[in-house]
Amino acid sequence: MAGHAKEFWARLCGEVEHAATGLAAAWQITHFAAFRIATFFLAEYPSKELREKLGFREDARGANLWLMLPNDAGVFHKAETRDGLRCVHPVQAYVDLKAHTERATEAALVDGRVAAS
Repeated sequence: MAGHAKEFWARLCGEVEHAATGLAAAWQITHFAAFRIATFFLAEYPSKELREKLGFREDARGANLWLMLPNDAGVFHKAETRDGLRCVHPVQAYVDLKAHTERATEAALVDGRVAAS
């Protein structure tokens, strides 16, 4: 999935402010734990045209991409590109992992590497 997350990011570039979080960001920071769900914060709801460009489709089952609108722009503070993928700050990734499902708690606690990065 890491490659797919990078491909998604490349299509998003220049379209809307965004950053990977959760397991996608943790993977970029620590390279720990393969993941199925890539989570991205977007600064605004993506237009129909952008969703089509991204190949996004809504489906109740098997979702592997979560597009999230943050409550405030603070999630983008100190976001940076890591190995070709724009990610939230490690502390934001840690906070988001604590509320995530798929191996997230385990990933957040691995030697404190996410929060300490």
